[in-house]
Order: sequence, then structure tokens, then C-alpha cells
Amino acid sequence: MRRGLVALFLLSAVLIPTLEVSLYVPLIEAALGENATLSCNVTGFDSGLFYWYKMNCEYMIQTVAQGYFKKVNLEGQFKKLRFEIQTVGNVYSLIIKNIQKEDEGTYLCQAGEAYRIVFINGTKLAVKQYDVLTSQETLFGIRTTAETSMYNISIMLVVL
Repeated sequence: MRRGLVALFLLSAVLIPTLEVSLYVPLIEAALGENATLSCNVTGFDSGLFYWYKMNCEYMIQTVAQGYFKKVNLEGQFKKLRFEIQTVGNVYSLIIKNIQKEDEGTYLCQAGEAYRIVFINGTKLAVKQYDVLTSQETLFGIRTTAETSMYNISIMLVVL
């Protein structure tokens, strides 16, 4: 019996296919003082609950806004006059005015119902600054090139 289980385990370990799916997070570049609008279209998704999150490598994930149905409110430090939520139909927009360095990060939107909630999309907001020494525009430590226009997140999925 033990041999059969070991053979089944080895066979299933070899035959389980893996599928690599690349999800691209678009990059929006904004200079200090500019405005940026991040949009999330929830058409086709259950959208009783809605959230905007901000991720930054140096900090914990922050809840920017949350709500239900069409009533979405800014949270905590994002209740500043520079942040605004607009809802038009099935599109939820996060508007950031007078961009500051601390606004840089990856913003994610999430929608669903109490027992089924999914991330819809994400946007990387990079804040540009002009370097007077090199006369070049940089993304706060990252030189701007065509390669920085898209961030690639790879996810390995196991298909059972």
C-alpha cells in the first residue's frame, strides 16, 4: 500500500502543470505639484464593497479609501484636501492633487461582496523630479527610460 501511495505522489508531482501568468501594473509618472487620476472600472465585478489601497516598499499597506455601493470615503491621513474620490457609473477614480514625494507607491483597487472580494487592478505612481546637476528628469532615484513604463509582477499558479 505504501509503495502505491509513494508512486501516486511522485506521479502527481511530475504531472501537475504550472502556469505562469504575468500581470502588468501600469506606471503613471507625475511631476511634483501635478495632479493624477487613478481609475478602477468594476464593470462585471460584484461591487457592493470597494477599497483603494496604497503599497510602498518601506511601509505597511495603507487603506486609502473604503466603502460600500456608491458611498466610498477616504481614510486616515488620506482625508487631506489633496485626495478625492469620484464615482461615475462603474468607474471609481482616486484623484491626487498637488503630487508630493510621499504619494509615490502602488495603488490597488478591490471590489466584491462580503465573502468574495477581488483585486481589480493596480497602478504604480512614480513622482518625477528634475535633477539640476545632470539636467535630467528622474523618478526619485530611478532614471526615466522606456523600460520603466511597465512593472511586471509574475505569479506562479499551480493547476490542479
